Amino acid sequence: MSFYFYMPAWFEPPRPPPARERIPDEQLPAGAHAPSLQPFLEIARRLITVEQLKEATRPRYYGDIRYAPPGIPVGYPKPQPVPGPVPAPQPVPLPAPQPAPASEPRPVPQDPAAITADPTKPLVCRPV
Repeated sequence: MSFYFYMPAWFEPPRPPPARERIPDEQLPAGAHAPSLQPFLEIARRLITVEQLKEATRPRYYGDIRYAPPGIPVGYPKPQPVPGPVPAPQPVPLPAPQPAPASEPRPVPQDPAAITADPTKPLVCRPV
């Protein structure tokens, strides 16, 4: 069962790339006639270039690199350089806090006992 079964009716599957001309026998690399490559060779001759086929059939050694035969490149990728340590972020200096400006003095709340004691002061009524 294909996953196209679940696609909407208007969906068209992508078309395969056009097949290239078959690579002639004269242009095949030396290792391409190995018996283990025969099932793969007919498909590869139509879908990849001569250079890609040469690279695919190039011998590689995947064993212990200390005992690799001379002349055969080791199949492991070359180690990539490790980037240096990242310096720790420096703290951002913050400006010193400024003292708050002096505000106007607030009136002292009036004590009802003080009002009765000094009748010369005006009586201030506040809404509740």
